[in-house]
Amino acid sequence: MNAIQFIHRAFEHRCWANHQLIAAAQSLTPSQLTQIFPIGQGSVLATLVHLYAAELVWLEALHNNKNALLPVTDGAPNAGTPGTIPLNNFKQLISDWKSLENRWQQYLNNLTEDDLDKFFIRTNSRENKDYRLPVVDILIHVNTHANYTYSQLNNMLRQLSQPIPYINMSALSRQQHNQ
Repeated sequence: MNAIQFIHRAFEHRCWANHQLIAAAQSLTPSQLTQIFPIGQGSVLATLVHLYAAELVWLEALHNNKNALLPVTDGAPNAGTPGTIPLNNFKQLISDWKSLENRWQQYLNNLTEDDLDKFFIRTNSRENKDYRLPVVDILIHVNTHANYTYSQLNNMLRQLSQPIPYINMSALSRQQHNQ
């Protein structure tokens, strides 16, 4: 497996895990969906919005950096930042996420080995400091951030006495290879 294939497999897992968590969240009542917890972004819905927003911000940054070093401030111009995307409707979130998933797939379908080694500059406005980041590290980060956030969501579901989706890579692999 080469690096591009690995990135595609990680993306496939992230999409599958997102779908599992969205399905689990769809079984919640509106009050459970917005119940406040001292973890994640404070609620299941807010944490799902944060997860979506992080995927959106990084995809926008990658699109804006396709062929050159490009200054990017806090993710991307006009993309918002994680946790501030104005989505308060769960059905709209699901619809927007499907569209984002398709955009990610298009980006990854055009990704080359050379693209992985490109750098762009990200300006962190809180620190007023520029960082050079290779594309490959951003792609890895999007997936590790998702896994971190999945743990928060599973913890919230556990506290709501809901079934916890088993979303490890091995669960996806077993599902695909043992049908």
